[in-house]
Amino acid sequence: MLSALFEGRSKVVDLGHPSQIGRVDESTGLWSWFGGRTRTGATVDETSAMRVTALFCAVKIISETVAQLPLTLLRDRGPAGRETARTHPLWRVLHSRANPEQTAYDFRELVTGWAALRGNGYAEIESDGAGRVVALWPLPPTRVRPQRNDNRKLVYEVTLPDGKTVILPAGRMLHLRGFSTGGLMGLSLVEHFREAIGLALATEEYGASFFGNGSRPGGVLLHPGELKEKTRENLKRKWEEMHQGLENAHRVAILEEGMKWEQIGVNNDDAQFLQSREFQIGEFARILRIPPHMLADLRRATFSNIEQQALEFVQQTLMPWLVRFEQRFDLSLLTDAETAEGYYTKFRVQGLLRGDNASRQSFYHTLLQDGVISPDEVRELEDLNPQPDGIGKIYYRPLSLGQTGPGAPESPSDDLVGAEGSAGTPAKPIPVMLINQRRAILRAEKRNAARRRELAASFRDVFADKAAELIRRERRDVMEGIRSALQRRDRQDVQTFLDKYYSSHAAVVEKKMRAPVTSLMRSIHNAAADETGHSADFGERMQTFGAGYIRTLAERHAGASLGQLRQIAAETAPDEIEAALEKRFDEWEETRPEKIASRETVQGSNAAALMTFTIFAVAAVTWAASGETCPYCAAMDGRTISTGTNFFRSGDDFRPDGAEPLGFRTDIQHPPIHGGCDCQIVPS
Repeated sequence: MLSALFEGRSKVVDLGHPSQIGRVDESTGLWSWFGGRTRTGATVDETSAMRVTALFCAVKIISETVAQLPLTLLRDRGPAGRETARTHPLWRVLHSRANPEQTAYDFRELVTGWAALRGNGYAEIESDGAGRVVALWPLPPTRVRPQRNDNRKLVYEVTLPDGKTVILPAGRMLHLRGFSTGGLMGLSLVEHFREAIGLALATEEYGASFFGNGSRPGGVLLHPGELKEKTRENLKRKWEEMHQGLENAHRVAILEEGMKWEQIGVNNDDAQFLQSREFQIGEFARILRIPPHMLADLRRATFSNIEQQALEFVQQTLMPWLVRFEQRFDLSLLTDAETAEGYYTKFRVQGLLRGDNASRQSFYHTLLQDGVISPDEVRELEDLNPQPDGIGKIYYRPLSLGQTGPGAPESPSDDLVGAEGSAGTPAKPIPVMLINQRRAILRAEKRNAARRRELAASFRDVFADKAAELIRRERRDVMEGIRSALQRRDRQDVQTFLDKYYSSHAAVVEKKMRAPVTSLMRSIHNAAADETGHSADFGERMQTFGAGYIRTLAERHAGASLGQLRQIAAETAPDEIEAALEKRFDEWEETRPEKIASRETVQGSNAAALMTFTIFAVAAVTWAASGETCPYCAAMDGRTISTGTNFFRSGDDFRPDGAEPLGFRTDIQHPPIHGGCDCQIVPS
């Protein structure tokens, strides 16, 4: 392994294993390389070039924008649509963590910046024993030289900090190449436009010197006589102390012995100093194809053209870089078999291309109403998945023309066709939602609920095992403590022990249940996100919610145990407490794990689904009962509420026909409403 190559910690070279040579060379700097002097006298290299504000801003805009765009690994499944390949090892590398030291954002920002400024961005590809890409390590372009070996195969020569070199085959190198005239390397912006950068640096240095010398051009003091050397030095020193620097600008000068001030050099108006500075902004905007307004040059920007310029930035500046990345990732990181199976990488740029909400809604509404596009095509434009069962493939048409497309009936339903206007005026053409389409949606929602119900049920054995472990631990700890507390036959000692034990036992429950609850919520979140047409990301909001849910579960479990055991201790004679507690633990070990598993998988799955729907701005949710239902669940089936409200509030009574009243001590936002309830909520 080429270990810690650019950190100088190891000199061991073993080309038989994947390396981690892509650690950033902090000793030489991000842009370090040997530059050259220009005709202006300024030395231009990557470090000095990035001091030009317009160039720095342009490179930063490109690299940060490419880095922030969502990049994901997709799989084309043909007629079934596309899916996000979250289980593929490469998805994590592209989407969240490029290597153990860098996020995907950090990696893309760095490599894009290198490619934009230096013409080439490199990263070593690290694979596991099965050949799957597990990390990408950026390599400073100054350390890499592509070349062809004796067999005309492309290889990359990498120079180590100690001067030694190693050769990496093309299969272990990700090479993001900018515009090239030879195909092997991209053109370096710094090398190719050295004089333009040098002029910008010289202009900036001149301006600094100009203001540093009191905002006055250079000049001479004329004395009618001859001055001794010491007198000249004293006069020069005192003059500079009096007038040099911005703090001394415009001070009054007193000239003695017939001395005169005479300006030499060209003044700033003649040198067109400010115009040169403005021109340089346009120069670098032109080189990197950045709209000038993005470099804070608003001289030609108007309210009418700035939005168009922003779209041009996406289409003409960003898209070439995004396509470079996508095709390079596909070529270098995916095998031929994976490509044949439909895997590909994709940046999501729809957010940058969209207009405002009102304009998009009006545009889509018109196209839908006239039957130009289908709902699924609108969803594709908004980067959403197709609707289930083909219901989104129907093309709406005005009432006088009916509907066409898969799933559309031969004629509209009379129940849904609008009545004619007064005096025989035809009804206004509107999109029509047919009854059979609504039924198809309801069937799809029921299937989604059943799928999540089965998914939650698959976790029951795990939950039951964890609950059984907790109860066995409670039995052991409690009975040992109770025997000690009962030595004095004091009921109060028993209750004091129980209070103390269960005050800390919640933390034990939380630790024990964290893994199964998190796994359940992650699975349900993925399924619920898919139902809404979004790509799931178990991000900070879901993680925070999950942690809070686990904490509440632990407190609820510890509180329930404490309440039952305290009641036994209070109602039982001291000499019978031990036997009564043993009996209760026998009952718990026999039935309680299954009850906990049944309740928590249903409650946890619905809580995770509701949070997912909330994150993706679902407006309302509907109660979906299972096939065989009790009177309570049957009465709830199909009830819809706005997201964030309650099906029942604390203190409510539920009285379906033929059933006893069911009271609630807490607000009910989702199932279950009783023991054994396995209903689910679905988005409405």
